[in-house]
Amino acid sequence: MGALVRSSGEETGRKFVRDFVVTHLCGKDINDFWKIEEPWKLLLSIYKQLKLGDLEPRLLRSAGRNTILSSYVIGLYNTDKTLVGEGDKNYFIAL
Repeated sequence: MGALVRSSGEETGRKFVRDFVVTHLCGKDINDFWKIEEPWKLLLSIYKQLKLGDLEPRLLRSAGRNTILSSYVIGLYNTDKTLVGEGDKNYFIAL
């Protein structure tokens, strides 16, 4: 990648990753090959390292609370009360 970026530029490097790496990941669960021990601590450390402030999780929606098929959607807000992303236990969408 380093040689490709140096010889052809960053845009070519991005296209290479998109065309040859990302296509092999399509339809695969990233949790099968990338284990994150403490995801919340990692997210907070990255967020602080980028000097973006603190994160606060909040419950946005729920359905079937007292059933076997309950569903919860959590939102992450930064210090200025802006929604950063939302998701359930399976997916997270950065906004």
